[in-house]
Amino acid sequence: MAVKAKKYFNQFIKEIIPVIVGILIALFINNWAETRKEKKYIEKIFSTISKELLETKEDIVKKTAQQNRLIDSLSANMNNKNKSLFNVVYEAGGISLPHIRVSTWKAVSNSKIELVNYEKIAVLADIEGLKELLHLKLEKVLDLIYSGMYSVDYKEKEILKIMMHDVIGTQKSILKDIEKFQAIDS
Repeated sequence: MAVKAKKYFNQFIKEIIPVIVGILIALFINNWAETRKEKKYIEKIFSTISKELLETKEDIVKKTAQQNRLIDSLSANMNNKNKSLFNVVYEAGGISLPHIRVSTWKAVSNSKIELVNYEKIAVLADIEGLKELLHLKLEKVLDLIYSGMYSVDYKEKEILKIMMHDVIGTQKSILKDIEKFQAIDS
């Protein structure tokens, strides 16, 4: 009886080992394929993010030039009692901020964040935070303009000039973060 049990046991082992090996190979192949698919997904996402950041960079450069014209106009009209704060802003082409594109980053941050390099996450999160800060600063700039729309006061023009320098400083921080992101990609 012991010999028969040993024979069945040996037969069982001979049959189960190939099954276990087959299962392990199938799991390995499945994990490898899944990892490959996730890697392609992340590559596509970061390709899109890179394009968005390039567009953001171009828009910042363009809008900063416009904002510098406003600062120059404010400087030239500081003591001009015939030009209100509104007139100076209007003649300089108004106030606008660059469009900071982070929509693709928001999509990946809500789903597959564990697949992303921490340095990239940190830089993109910083850009998103700076975008929010930029919008808050714009609100303050607009509040100043609306409250002092007809003011010809030197002080109001000087405050707006300082605020615009601050806005440009935040935009420069975003540009630095974009360069950091691009350096991580290299």
